Amino acid sequence: MLKDYFRKSSNKYIEANALAAYEDGRGIPAIRGHVERNLDNLCYDEYLMYREVVLILGGQMEDLDEYFDNYDIVDEYYEVDDLPF
Repeated sequence: MLKDYFRKSSNKYIEANALAAYEDGRGIPAIRGHVERNLDNLCYDEYLMYREVVLILGGQMEDLDEYFDNYDIVDEYYEVDDLPF
């Protein structure tokens, strides 16, 4: 049920945290899928937040870590109010 809320939510990070709080590992594919589809739109900090949730749930993110390791990330300062969640 929480997985469905995650899929339909406009604030994915809050729903991802709910999955982590309930230790519902069935949400791992949904969270990973969201991250994979949005790699080009996520800042590194956002990625790290989703990564933490997936790891808490017992999933793996090493393959996606490589995207940010190889990606030429521009150091930009993100204000808290600028983040989408």
